[in-house]
Amino acid sequence: MSDFVSIIIPIFNDPIRIRMVLDALLTQTLPQDSYEIIIADNGSTDSTPQVIKEYCTEYSNIVRLVFERQTQSSYAARNKGLRVARGKILAFTDSDCVPAQNWIEAGVRALQHQKAKCGGGRITFFFKSVRPNIYEYYDSARKLNQQAYIDQAGFAATANFFARRELFDRYGEFRYNLISGGDYEFGRRLTTAGEKMIYISDAIVQHPARASFKEILKKSSRVAAGQKELEYIGLLEHGTLSWRNCLPKFRYPRDGYWSKTLSFTEKIQLVFLTNLFSYLNLWSRIR
Repeated sequence: MSDFVSIIIPIFNDPIRIRMVLDALLTQTLPQDSYEIIIADNGSTDSTPQVIKEYCTEYSNIVRLVFERQTQSSYAARNKGLRVARGKILAFTDSDCVPAQNWIEAGVRALQHQKAKCGGGRITFFFKSVRPNIYEYYDSARKLNQQAYIDQAGFAATANFFARRELFDRYGEFRYNLISGGDYEFGRRLTTAGEKMIYISDAIVQHPARASFKEILKKSSRVAAGQKELEYIGLLEHGTLSWRNCLPKFRYPRDGYWSKTLSFTEKIQLVFLTNLFSYLNLWSRIR
């Protein structure tokens, strides 16, 4: 595996979880001289930069810290990271994700073997307890289906995304001024131009499920704002508004395992949450 890899992670005020990410990335199956880790701080106001600097000191040959203070945007931070990246392959994940030990190796191998220039890996969820609470279930059952994103919408979430550097040289960087949906817009830019994007099932990162109403509301509001922006500039090709958005929904999201254990009360709660967030998304986008 000869291609040098740059891992790029945007971060803002997340000193505890960044340790988990870095510890996972520093114990990968690849030798450490074959990749670098670039943390792009987006103006953190807590101890996050100090935590990262500890790793930079101890692992100066592999961990690097850059700052994006001008624009408050995870996509602007990713752009800052890719500008200094040395790798022919760029691998993206988030500061709250935990990559599997073979994550880099699996992602790069898939690109090489399938002769693809980009791809998205599998995103699984972990919970605060053994069994997810109602909000964790709702979040994990309806979000981050990477295979569906790639096969049906032609993009991959940047929580687990691999791309050859030449794609950014050819098609440009992420749209830094989007609140949300920059990964959707960039992926669509690639696939509509004919670039092959693959799903990499064995390149896995774990993502924490949102465990409260407030956390899901914050995420849903950000997604709605991003959809509104994309629709306004004519770049939203999936999830556009229609009269069907006004119809109530009587189904709740199902996963392959936990849905079998839901009680009747939990099913009612999930139907309620599904409709509530659907109408909140609609209201945010039309107001």
